[in-house]
Amino acid sequence: MLISIFGGLFLGAGIGLAIKNGSVLDGSEILGIFLNEKTGISIGLIIFWFNVVLFLLASLLFSIEVAMYSVLTYIITAKTIDLILEGFEDYVGLMIVTEKSKEMQIALLKNIGQGLTIYNGSKGYGSQGGK
Repeated sequence: MLISIFGGLFLGAGIGLAIKNGSVLDGSEILGIFLNEKTGISIGLIIFWFNVVLFLLASLLFSIEVAMYSVLTYIITAKTIDLILEGFEDYVGLMIVTEKSKEMQIALLKNIGQGLTIYNGSKGYGSQGGK
């Protein structure tokens, strides 16, 4: 059990650092990077599912116990890869500049249900901002 946990941590750290610095170790990372660019699914998740399928097939030849430990290893590996590539904080920031701020606030709160931070600004220079 300890080998699966710490092996997943070290494997994920190694793969994450390799990808972050522009290299890959095998085809699953290439597939992960390609699908991440096309779909936005995290690289760790793609590598995880690729290996789960591989381990399920291998469990037919070997024991199911070994396959289950391998899946546990790759659960930890996938989370570690994503942690290294994406960082600790999981948030998205969006700044919208509009003259219809009240309508935008209502629409955002109604549709996505997230909190808002409102900045008060003043007009500047240009075709619409000059005095």
